[in-house]
Amino acid sequence: MDIYLRTRGLDKDYRFLGEAPAEFWWRQYRAWTDTEGPTILLESGADYWRAYLAGITSARRDLSDRPIQFNLAFAGAHETTDAEARELMLAVLARSLADLAASAGGSISGAALDERLPQGVVERMLAGPAEETWQEAAQAVRSAYGGEVIAEADVTDFPQAWAAGIANETGRGLFLSCAAEMLGGKPGHALVLNLMATPADAADLPGNDSPGLLALLAARPGARLDEEVTALEVKKAEPPRFPGQHQRSSQAGKTGPHRRSPHRGTGLGRTSSPGRRMVPAGMAGLAVLAALTLLAALTFGVIRIDQAHSARTPVNRPSSQPPTVTRSLTSTSRSLAPSPVRSPRRRTSGKPSSQPTP
Repeated sequence: MDIYLRTRGLDKDYRFLGEAPAEFWWRQYRAWTDTEGPTILLESGADYWRAYLAGITSARRDLSDRPIQFNLAFAGAHETTDAEARELMLAVLARSLADLAASAGGSISGAALDERLPQGVVERMLAGPAEETWQEAAQAVRSAYGGEVIAEADVTDFPQAWAAGIANETGRGLFLSCAAEMLGGKPGHALVLNLMATPADAADLPGNDSPGLLALLAARPGARLDEEVTALEVKKAEPPRFPGQHQRSSQAGKTGPHRRSPHRGTGLGRTSSPGRRMVPAGMAGLAVLAALTLLAALTFGVIRIDQAHSARTPVNRPSSQPPTVTRSLTSTSRSLAPSPVRSPRRRTSGKPSSQPTP
């Protein structure tokens, strides 16, 4: 499991200590949560899992007396994530959920990290990032959250997709149960969002149409979801009608194969494969006829030009006397001289010309 820690110093801006994740994937959730405020994001795919936590407050302050925070990012593969790594990740989630509930979604305590990373240590790590800095920061996270006993949630069954508020104790227990399932290899999303107050606010959320788990907690104070856990309707993705359709649809965008053609049922714009449009038979015939007509016109024009050139070219006749050097040079200079350009004649009849404009 890879662990990344981000913070700032007195005058140095926010950055990851040592090394940074290859992708800042949490930015895709900016429409549903302030990724610099109290946020928890956990994703699990077929082979990997990753997590991001923000809004972990530190007791340190910068030169402008503004509070400083920590951000944590985790990443791992299902086949290499052992029990110790899963327990550490669940401990980070459990303590963060408890802090959010106690502060009404306001903040996550970073006191344990401050003990391992005091002001002087952070300034040193920011000033001279090295290979050892990344490992030192990861070890501080393990020491801050490791060894914590996570109480088993008294949950035996839960819906595939649901939403609740951070103040809902049952919802927090469900969240940890879903996180344990995902860290064990089950696909899904477990998210704590600070811009969500109702399930409608999570519409079009990344992963909302995935077949895995979907656990949502609203960290927004006074959210109506605090009253009870609400089951969400799972959007089932349509099975692919063509091989590899879903692989291409992620790059096709709004004009991809999933969008219904406005001409469907009218005979226009029939689809033979995703993203490829067939031309109707009548239009195809007209296109072929136009191409043949253009080809015939070009061929006729080339023949006429060749005949005119042949008519203007004098026939070489045998001479009894060899040409002199003066005549040869004169002939050569004439052949290299550019021919005068004649302007085309204008038609005076007022009718449009049938020949194309040169």
